[in-house]
Amino acid sequence: MATMKRVLLKSYKNLELQEVDIPEPKKGEVRIKVSHLGVCGSDISAYYGKQPYMPFNLVMGHELSGWVDKIGPDTEALPLGTRVTVLPHVPCRKCKACAEKRYNHCMNLLVIGCQTTGAQAEYLIAPADMIFQLPDTITMEQGAMVEPMAVTYHGMKKGIRPGDNVVIVGAGGIGIFAMQAAFILGAAKVYMADFVQSRLDLASKLGATGTYNLNDGSLSDFIHSLPEDIDVYSDCVGGNGSALDSIMEASNRGTRVINIGVLAPGCEVKHLPDLSEKEFTFFGSNMFVPQDFTDVIANLAAGKYRTEGIVTHRVSLEEVPALFSEVVDQHKEPYLKLMILIGAEEA
Repeated sequence: MATMKRVLLKSYKNLELQEVDIPEPKKGEVRIKVSHLGVCGSDISAYYGKQPYMPFNLVMGHELSGWVDKIGPDTEALPLGTRVTVLPHVPCRKCKACAEKRYNHCMNLLVIGCQTTGAQAEYLIAPADMIFQLPDTITMEQGAMVEPMAVTYHGMKKGIRPGDNVVIVGAGGIGIFAMQAAFILGAAKVYMADFVQSRLDLASKLGATGTYNLNDGSLSDFIHSLPEDIDVYSDCVGGNGSALDSIMEASNRGTRVINIGVLAPGCEVKHLPDLSEKEFTFFGSNMFVPQDFTDVIANLAAGKYRTEGIVTHRVSLEEVPALFSEVVDQHKEPYLKLMILIGAEEA
């Protein structure tokens, strides 16, 4: 039987390159030959055993592009060779949420690369109805960024209204995609706040109205310096809750807050009582729905998203263990977006 390479997260900070049999798609499934794969912040948390929904002995990877390589028996799917990205959901298909294609609300949902085998491999099995064709105007590398774009688009569309002024805390890849989604959805101005100046510089180049380095003062200081009122805040950090806490402290009564960053268990948000005291409209956001992928792909193809400068490192599958050890863990180099080139035929 033919074999393929994959990377398995065996235990704490322990990634192992393996050679295993190439999987076969079953009815309702397709096999994807993986081209590009982005590294998500959740992958990094899982590497340290801090992602509660991602156990060890897992093949990570859910931000990908590739080609339809094989179609399961009695299955309707896009033709062989089609350039695609994957919505990484394996839903139960029995509940009300699934019937309404709100797969992110399915209580028995499995996420590819989180609870089931992911794409840090040469081939991936995915549900046939969870693959989306990439137009020729979208590169395969951009195709591997559709998933994080959809995460932010899903969140921002909950709270953005045309003409809004927006502040986003966190200028990593998620924050920068959220900024662009806000403009697509009609925001008038979008400001970015972060502690890392290089990320703020990139946000400016990609269209942010203004930026603020939080090493220079508090978020409240920044908000009070702005000439206009802020309608919407978005936490694109999550983690220990400090970003969300600063938003609740700084914002005026009656504002909208969109939480996109994944908050860690045990996080502290001391100003949480302000949820009622300031009468916030608070939007939690979890992943995406199929329409988000459709909308993001259309906007990306139309040139409404810019991706230049976001990917800082590109490595082969064989180099993944060293990438996590040297760049992620030892911080030998600053990084923004890490990209794994697996079957890549283009940058």
